[in-house]
Amino acid sequence: MGGTNQGATTTWAPPPTTPTTPIQRPRVITVTLNAAIDTRLTVEAIRPGTVTRASRGERSPGGKGLNVARVAVQLGAPVLATGFLAGHAGRFISEQLTHTGIDQRFVWVEGESRTCLNLIDAGGRSTEVLEPGVDITPDQLAGLESLVVSLISPGDAVVFSGSLPPGCPPDTYARLIRAARAAGALTVLDSSGEPLRQALTAHPDVIKPNAEEASALTGRQIDSPADAAALARTLGCDHGIAAVVCSLGGNGAVLACDQGAWWAEPPTIQPLNTVGCGDALVAGLSTALVEGRGAALLGRAGATLAGGTGATLLEDAGASAPDHWARCLVDAVTVATAAALSATTGSVDRSDLDQVRRRGVRLHDTGESVECEWST
Repeated sequence: MGGTNQGATTTWAPPPTTPTTPIQRPRVITVTLNAAIDTRLTVEAIRPGTVTRASRGERSPGGKGLNVARVAVQLGAPVLATGFLAGHAGRFISEQLTHTGIDQRFVWVEGESRTCLNLIDAGGRSTEVLEPGVDITPDQLAGLESLVVSLISPGDAVVFSGSLPPGCPPDTYARLIRAARAAGALTVLDSSGEPLRQALTAHPDVIKPNAEEASALTGRQIDSPADAAALARTLGCDHGIAAVVCSLGGNGAVLACDQGAWWAEPPTIQPLNTVGCGDALVAGLSTALVEGRGAALLGRAGATLAGGTGATLLEDAGASAPDHWARCLVDAVTVATAAALSATTGSVDRSDLDQVRRRGVRLHDTGESVECEWST
């Protein structure tokens, strides 16, 4: 055979390939500075100065950020929880998060994570008693800031929510938001009072005050969804916030951005537990942001899209930005309404979600408009 070496042995091997790194879906990263064990006790009535026996008791990881984490993971989002934990209570919280499939990287400090007590009487009324939490030192806060930055990949949505523990100055959220934004994250804030006021200087991408918190922040009364939409538009314009969501309890929520303002009105339900519904709303918003909409909606350079991977609340990739924001709001209010049908704080059942979807959340265009330079 011409040109063939008859005595040679040839071993076939596949051509070399270039190793590929799996694409990581953007995550919801929750930062809970004041985590707690939420203890929910069902009682007949609350009578001060007497012994009250509970007919039922439940304990679960608490703190607003952990409520967000638990709902977001139920919605199918990749979730990572961080913040401060301490003592035996902290170990209980960590073990429960592991049991529910939530990844975690906490800073452990001395003391005991707090307990928050929620008493539910026969009429469904809720009375909460909240411990202040452990004291945090400046070095511990600096350590958490470094940890949060190290965990971020561009396109992640970092949720800062809840009260500040003792030792954390009022500008704590502002400091953390600046660091997270510099690392390429989309930032969501749900706080109140002076920590919220100071955090506005860091230009979080999304804020979620309730009506009372928004009124306290601005000194303006909210008597209707239209009032809430006008206030939200002004907040976004004045502070360079891409989207301001104002929750209205049983009346749903409004969302205002530079493309418009909308009110999502939920169907009438008989709630079992309204504690944590605002956290469920934040979970719905954050999940929508990481499931392929965040970078486009917020116009953030360097942020990546999920590209339709995994479970997503939003499906219409061809919709315009205003449509996306409106659908984010509808989905978030759907999640919050379903959460009110669960007896467990930080939990959303698929059957409840389906029920709310069947009954429908009504979207109203408020027509709210202001002249301003809207910049993030």
